[in-house]
Amino acid sequence: MTVSNDDRPTLREAGTVHSATRPSDLAEGTIVGEQYRIIKPIGKGGMAEVLLARDLTLDRDVALKFLAPQLLASPAWRARFVAEARTMARVTHPNVVQVYAYDVHAGWPYFVMEYVPGESLRERLRREPLPTVAESLSILEAVAEGLMAIHAAGIVHHDVKPANVLLGPNGRVFVADLGLSRLAGSRADIVAIRAGTPRYMAPEQLDAHPTPSDLAPRTDVYQLGVVAYELLTGTPPFSGDDDQKIIAKHCIAKPLRPSHLRPELGTAFDGPILTALEKDPKLRMATPRDLIDQLKQSAAAEPIALRILLADDEEDVLKATSMILSRALPRSTIVTAKDGARALELAGAEPFDVVVLDLQMPRMSGLEVAAALRSSSDSPPGIVVMTAVGGAAEWRVLKEIGVEALLLKPLDADLLVATIERAAALRAGQDGPSSLLKYSTPPATTRP
Repeated sequence: MTVSNDDRPTLREAGTVHSATRPSDLAEGTIVGEQYRIIKPIGKGGMAEVLLARDLTLDRDVALKFLAPQLLASPAWRARFVAEARTMARVTHPNVVQVYAYDVHAGWPYFVMEYVPGESLRERLRREPLPTVAESLSILEAVAEGLMAIHAAGIVHHDVKPANVLLGPNGRVFVADLGLSRLAGSRADIVAIRAGTPRYMAPEQLDAHPTPSDLAPRTDVYQLGVVAYELLTGTPPFSGDDDQKIIAKHCIAKPLRPSHLRPELGTAFDGPILTALEKDPKLRMATPRDLIDQLKQSAAAEPIALRILLADDEEDVLKATSMILSRALPRSTIVTAKDGARALELAGAEPFDVVVLDLQMPRMSGLEVAAALRSSSDSPPGIVVMTAVGGAAEWRVLKEIGVEALLLKPLDADLLVATIERAAALRAGQDGPSSLLKYSTPPATTRP
């Protein structure tokens, strides 16, 4: 609804309060707090109702956030509502919705906050489920800067999700709704802290023990990682109809690599996002800005292009593994061989970044090929061996001759790709091509 200069009431026209059973029932034109003229409801949830109003004193639109009627009888929720207003008032930043005032109307607590015309990121994703990478990074960077300001005030948001990201005019992005926030390291309101939205909850939000204050902001890093995952792939890492199962997955399940769901992204984004989604807060990057910096570096990086030799005597395994690698590493060249002798011949004729060998093959075993490659070249390729029957004894021998990893069949696609990238990086004399390698299973532990 557009209010023209001619039909905006003055303070003298305030009138009386209309009867209503809940805030969203307040009639258009109702005056709240002697200076806010109700225009219309603009949002309703389980914890609050939000109405658009006109500030008659400062001549601007504002949003009035009322505590939901079903929570009015709860002293704990009333206290938390006041705490949210105070928390938001402590943060002043272009990417955080501002709070102007707090009051009570007809027994309903409310606070007055900045009105952001536009839509939430959740609404945008319903219309456009897959934004461009550039747009996604722009939104994520603004959210990260807002979270940095919130953290600088000693607060953790605890409910970072698309519904709490507002997209305003001229590309402005705002972090909103600090209703589940708390002081970093605080022991207060443990039950409330465990509240949240299952698709975006960090594992530690289910822990009855508070996260140490130096690690508390990493809960927001995890949730921002979930939002980044959804923006770049079109879906959250864990979803479904059963909230308890979703929460359990956040605690114990390994998310698919983003490149698995959207191969055209390449693998460069996998590392930063999967690091943000580590179950242990200590293994995540320290701040939201660190996550964005790594994502921006990934966006600027050239897609990985490797020359990979794949040898296996089982036709089905050879085809399936080739498909996995072609999908995950679309710029790479994959050459196949059906026995060890042919693999060694190919490896001697042209350079490869990584050679992937089945342990048991006719004519020459994977162990024999690996040993020959290591002894015949000053700069041998990275070598990964896969097997359905090998064990710890084979791994000890392979490790001694310089094999990077032993993988069990049936192969885990994500682990296979991560291990190949790691092997290539190690042979190139790097610590790792990206933070992806910090996420992948170390070679010495890929085999029990």
